[in-house]
Amino acid sequence: MKNLFGAVLGLVALSAVSSANLVVNGDFQAASYPNNGFTSPLSSLAGWTILSAGNVAGIGLGYLGAPSQEIDVSGTADAANGGISQSLSTLNGYFYEVKFDIYTGFGRNQTGGVNASFGSNNLGTNLQGQNSGNGRKTYMFTVQAGSNSEAIKFVNANTGRVAHVDNVSVTQVVPEPATMAGMSMFLLALARKRKK
Repeated sequence: MKNLFGAVLGLVALSAVSSANLVVNGDFQAASYPNNGFTSPLSSLAGWTILSAGNVAGIGLGYLGAPSQEIDVSGTADAANGGISQSLSTLNGYFYEVKFDIYTGFGRNQTGGVNASFGSNNLGTNLQGQNSGNGRKTYMFTVQAGSNSEAIKFVNANTGRVAHVDNVSVTQVVPEPATMAGMSMFLLALARKRKK
């Protein structure tokens, strides 16, 4: 019985640990970019790989209304296919919540957009910000990992300008407390049945 109780506690502890953000530097605060300005092209980005097109900019607080530091995958050349990616350790077959913000220049006549993917899961093509507030839109997806290593990737969709990415997170989807309680009750009932 003690072993079963320990297993149940272990499951609860594991669920708390596995809900941590897997993305390194998803808020892009690891480096400092000038307020109301940018650094471009970036030669490196902590935790991320800059894709072969290579023209990616670090956006400072206030630039084009940015409410925090962001990464512009269109860079300053506004070229298609610039982008960033990060490989994550995942568990094959498990589900993950992928969440991020896109900003495409509210109040500006911009045509920027972002293609986003997680492993073989296409999360969206030419994702845009919103036309109200600060122009930022939050996207959230639940996807299944197809291997023990998946890459999250953001690529400039076209030759438009202002394709900012920010607040990237990937967390393992864990059962809600009611599901955990149900699993615990099942395990306890199974243990009682084994004792009889």
